Amino acid sequence: MGGVLDKSPAAAANIPAGESGGTRITKIAGQPVENWHDVRRLLAAAQPGPVQISYSGDQLPEKTATLNLTQEDVDNVRHARYRADLLLHDRTEPRQTNNPLTAIGWGIEETRDLVVQFYLTLQRMVVSHSVSYKNMMGPVGIFSAGTKFAYRGSDWLIWFLSMISAKLAVVNFLPIPIVDGGLFTFLIIEKIQGRPISPRVQSIAQVVGLALILSIFILVTIQDITR
Repeated sequence: MGGVLDKSPAAAANIPAGESGGTRITKIAGQPVENWHDVRRLLAAAQPGPVQISYSGDQLPEKTATLNLTQEDVDNVRHARYRADLLLHDRTEPRQTNNPLTAIGWGIEETRDLVVQFYLTLQRMVVSHSVSYKNMMGPVGIFSAGTKFAYRGSDWLIWFLSMISAKLAVVNFLPIPIVDGGLFTFLIIEKIQGRPISPRVQSIAQVVGLALILSIFILVTIQDITR
């Protein structure tokens, strides 16, 4: 024990920390204790009320005391975590150039990567199911994320808005009847069969596409609000 907090259950039970933290917890509720993880596990599993704790020290025989734990005490133990600071941080590599052609090249590469990433995510979500639909976000989530990027600086916000623009362009080109991709699909079918699709089929496809987009919009909005 490194010390005893004031007004804590241990202080109320008169458990001494000993010189230089010489007191060692040996048992909690009759269960042996070997390390800090055992202490946390046993106290987190305890019910509010009296809990027997045994301790000893270099010049102190083993004794038993009673900790009177409240629900708040138990919750504090359950939420306690041991953390070692590894001094890790995000790796950032700023890119800056005075050459407009270089900057345009970077923009083209970023846009290409965003488009490919969208199709890859869609494939993993629809085909392999390795990505959950819960990762999607709608206008509410986009606004929330945009405010966080804005706090990081104008360059981050511009990048975020560019990413959203690229994603929307891909969505607009999907073969869904209500968007431009659906119109291209109709034109390709018309070219293949040599005549246009009947107005009735087109109307039904438009309604189905609209219902699909509205359903996705409602789903992602609900997810955004619950998050």
